[in-house]
Amino acid sequence: MLTAVVIVLAIAFSGYTANSSFSVTDQIGRNVTFEQIPNRIVSLAPGNTEILYALGLSDRVVGVSTYCDYPEEATTKPKIGGFSEVSIEAVVALEPDVVFATAGVQDRAAEHLTQLGIEVITLDATSLTEVMDGINLAGIVTGQQAIAEELVADMQSRMYKVQSAIEPWSSENPRTVFYEVWYDPPISVGPGSFIHDLIELAGGVNIMANSDSSYPIANLEEIIHSNPSVIVYAHGAMSTAQVGERDGWRQMEAVRTGRVTCLDDENILVRPGPRIIQGLEAMAQSIYPEAFAK
Repeated sequence: MLTAVVIVLAIAFSGYTANSSFSVTDQIGRNVTFEQIPNRIVSLAPGNTEILYALGLSDRVVGVSTYCDYPEEATTKPKIGGFSEVSIEAVVALEPDVVFATAGVQDRAAEHLTQLGIEVITLDATSLTEVMDGINLAGIVTGQQAIAEELVADMQSRMYKVQSAIEPWSSENPRTVFYEVWYDPPISVGPGSFIHDLIELAGGVNIMANSDSSYPIANLEEIIHSNPSVIVYAHGAMSTAQVGERDGWRQMEAVRTGRVTCLDDENILVRPGPRIIQGLEAMAQSIYPEAFAK
């Protein structure tokens, strides 16, 4: 798969203009050709919608999913169904020039729309780096390359700033982290999830790193035995005090040292859009709060 950067260079050297045809490769390896910059855009996923709005495309977005709630303006757009239940009829009625989909659960809808002659760009990110690639790709497709490059540059700058701040702690004695998605049963995060990627970028060691699932069910005895240095959760079903009141949890290092943090907005950790950088910052502050103390 070509990276967004390679596509940018290829287009730049081919005389790319708003009224000329161009081709891109999306994040699942599909080659998509456009006769001109698309004007009417439909987004099938919240992360895609956040990217499009960050690129200044609010006037060109003509439809979104029922789950697209950020920014607030997006909630006023016509709805094309849910995340996994896309209404093909609703999308077609909006006469889009391009549809931004996400991989996996929307593959069938994307294939159906393509068969109907509608161009589909699929974004498929599971890491911060891939999110930035997706932003660059969306910028190319919509003619907003400069804005996309500025947005990605800002995200990269913030990422380096975080890593520089935590380096004195993470390099010598990285802290182990247990992230709790849900408490009964205890569901955590493993490789292939955004949160796992953010934990590692934030200098932490995910105690579920060897899991064969992106969202594994954690064994209580294993959690206690791992004795995580930090516990982070965002489900809101328990208070910070209740997290440590469970049997066997009080002796954990994270509970004894008070490094138990609730992140109120889990969307910044799981949506593949520009706000994922806020998720990295929040995660780093949860793992190494002293690195950000003023």
